[in-house]
Amino acid sequence: MTKIGIISDTHGGLCPDVFKHFKGVHAILHAGDIGNEDVLIELEAIAPVYAVRGNIDFFEQARNLPRKRIETFGGVRFGIIHGDIFQRSSIYEQLIPYFAKDNVDVIIFGHTHERYIKKQGNIWLINPGAADPRRNLGCNSVIVVEVNFGKITKIRDFMLRKVRIDDFWVDEDEI
Repeated sequence: MTKIGIISDTHGGLCPDVFKHFKGVHAILHAGDIGNEDVLIELEAIAPVYAVRGNIDFFEQARNLPRKRIETFGGVRFGIIHGDIFQRSSIYEQLIPYFAKDNVDVIIFGHTHERYIKKQGNIWLINPGAADPRRNLGCNSVIVVEVNFGKITKIRDFMLRKVRIDDFWVDEDEI
């Protein structure tokens, strides 16, 4: 089993809760608008970071970040993009065609600052929302997925305090 931390739109800061939520993850996927190099350094202290560049990422290290990337963990292919290249009003409809040739199982994106977790056909679309510590709920706006043998086995949403196991959402307290 592999645990993957998902975060986006940190805008230059991290809440202390991120370290607690990401404890034990094997990798962190950052969907852009990182804000500065310090965020990447702090996240790298937890696990290897696979990030993409967002529309506010102008710091030195960001120049080397791709706008789109594909990574595989536990047999699950993740497509990662910030999302600013799409029209905000129809971003959900544009993501799957954009990654069609990449054969992804999951698309991780940001930019809208709105948490979104939904399966469309065989593909999960996941936006953790904005983890910017200056936003009211930003400190819990992260997600951890567990993958095993080519399948997502669990999705933990720290904002809603819910966990998806198989096809059911349950309260975190029930686990």
